[in-house]
This record gives sequence, structure tokens and C-alpha cells, in this order.
Amino acid sequence: MRIALFTDTIGDLNGVSRFIQDMAKQSLLHDRDLQIVCSTRKYTPESANIHNHEPLLTIPMPFYPELDFALAHRARLHKTAEALKPDVVHVSTPGPVGLAGLAFAKKHQLPVVGTYHTDFPAYVLKNTGLETLKTVADRAMARFHKPFSHLLTRSDAYRAVIARDIRFPADKIHLLPAGTDIAAFHPSRRDESAWKGIEGLRPGSLKALYVGRISAEKNVPFLLKAWREYQREYARSDRPVDLVLIGEGRLRKEAAKWRKVHAHMVGPVVGKELLKLYASADFFLFPSVTDTLGQVVMEAQASGLGVVVTDQGGPQTLLNLQGDQTGIVAPAENTEAWVGAIRHLVDDEAFRKKLGVAAHKSMQQLPIERSFHAFWQTHCNL
Repeated sequence: MRIALFTDTIGDLNGVSRFIQDMAKQSLLHDRDLQIVCSTRKYTPESANIHNHEPLLTIPMPFYPELDFALAHRARLHKTAEALKPDVVHVSTPGPVGLAGLAFAKKHQLPVVGTYHTDFPAYVLKNTGLETLKTVADRAMARFHKPFSHLLTRSDAYRAVIARDIRFPADKIHLLPAGTDIAAFHPSRRDESAWKGIEGLRPGSLKALYVGRISAEKNVPFLLKAWREYQREYARSDRPVDLVLIGEGRLRKEAAKWRKVHAHMVGPVVGKELLKLYASADFFLFPSVTDTLGQVVMEAQASGLGVVVTDQGGPQTLLNLQGDQTGIVAPAENTEAWVGAIRHLVDDEAFRKKLGVAAHKSMQQLPIERSFHAFWQTHCNL
């Protein structure tokens, strides 16, 4: 069995890229034939099963400018795929490379499977506030996914959303178990010196962490609003706490404004430095209402952090999995609730540490190997 996975993102700093990289790595470790076909000018992991082609043109993607819209050379992608002779085509993204994958599958009469990684219609709504544009985006996603024989979702919370919004047959939607690299993301990587390169952090302060795009679709404006309210109402000189936001995005242009309330936007961080910052923080805040899963929420918990997430989307499904509390699910857009959650984590050290221990323990049940084996078996069962 050979799978050709077509993706428009592979080296970007997002959960989709991380998942695809994990699948590529796991396929080599477990002697499974998964081949990645992509087209990007950005960083591409060096791996024998990742086949990248220089795109003809790249522009920032509408509503998602941190991701390039790369106009792929379809003929070259097809030539690579033809040489691979796959049995199944997997399409991970609804972009030019994904469209090339669909065209290849149609030409060679191959089954197509996909993963609904990103709720683009929800992003459109979050960025514009226009329900009509979301409806247009829903219809576009429905047309894109119509040829798929099966569609995977990484959280049970999105089964109904996929069936309702893009009208995909419910009996062809399959849950792909969540998983993360529990060896890489680990409390043992805690290192207080990891913060030294971040200007403006106060000595000895607690560190609240956010990892993801610094943008409206991730609900970062709400997080900053709640953070400012906490600092105004409850900040204590004997218990300083700083918010560190890791990632790229449009709101970084406002970084100077938010440093006044001890919120620091430090840009993208990768590799071992990112692993250290996760493990060296004290708790994790993730206000998104549009995530289908929340890869960073798993990474934070695996690193030993209690988390705060909203009651909308996939991230809430990653908390309290083993019965012990690993975080707080706070109502979306409820500033008072989020300020209260932050205050609880800051003021109650025993509670904060208890959450972190339980979070790490919980994630030991979600190794990335679990996701890979389910991913592979789903394709074998076609």
C-alpha cells in the first residue's frame, strides 16, 4: 500500500504542518509507504518521503496571510505522483496542491481521502463578521470535498460541523485519534535560562504562554483584552506574571502597545528552543474558537502545563481525558471568566502545579504513534 499525500503546507508554523511532518516521520519509523507531495518556498523538512517542487508564484493567502498561497506547477506534481504509483491519494489542504491531488486521483481513478484540518469558513467569519461570506466559503469547501470517499476529523467535536456546514455524508466521516510527540514535549526540558533572550520579561515572573498565529481568527484580540483586564484589576507586585505569545501574525505590529501590560510578542520559535519554552512556562492560554483540534494544547499539556481553552471547537476535547482536571474550559468571549481563570492559576500555586502534573500524565495516553496507526489503517480499509 502506498499513499501520496498532497499538501499546501509542510514547513509552516501550524498544527497541520506539524501533523503532516509527524505522519511522514512515523511512516519511516514503522516501514509504511507514505509519500508527501508539496510545493513551497518556505522551509521544508529534509526527508526521503517529502517531495517538494518550487511554486510558480506565491502570495499571502486571503484571511490567512501567514500561509502562502503557492501556485504549484501541476505538471511537475503529477509527474512525481505518477512515478510514485500510489494506491490512494490523501488531500490535506484545499489549495492549489490539494486541487492538483484531486486532479491526479481523477485522472488515474484512485480513491481520495482527506483530513478536515482547518475550518476556513470559520476563519472567514471571524475575520469579517459576515455570515454571507461564511456561507460562500462553506459552499466552496463542500464542492472541494465532494469527490472524497472519506474524510477524517481530528476531534469528535467537528463531526457534526463537517456534516452540517459542508454537507459531507456523516457515515463517511471518521475520527482520527489525537496524538502528539510525547518524547519531544516533556517537562524535563524546563530551563529557566530559556527566557533570557526575551526582552522585557520581569525577573522571577510567572509565565503564561500562548503559541499560534497572532491574529483575529485565533481570537488573540480577546485574549489580550482579558489579559489587560487581569493586569488592571489583580496584578500584584509580589506575584508578577508575564504573557508570552509565540508565533507570527498581523497583530504583531501592535507589540509595543501590549508590552505596557506585560504581554510580549516574540515571533516564531522552532526546534529545541520551542520545546524549552513550553516546558519552562507556568500555564497555557488558548482562546481560539475555530480550531478543529488544537495541536498546541496537546503540546502544552505534554510539557506539563495546565491550560485554559474555550468551550467552542476541538481544544476542549483534549482536557480532563483521564478523569483528573488538566485545565479550565472557560466560556468563549467571557472576559470575566477568563480573568477569573488566570487569577486562579496565578494565585493558587498548588492548583497550578496539580493541573500541570495531571496534564502531562494525561498526554502519555496520546502518543503520536496512536494517530499514525489509525491514519494508516483507515486508508487500508478502503
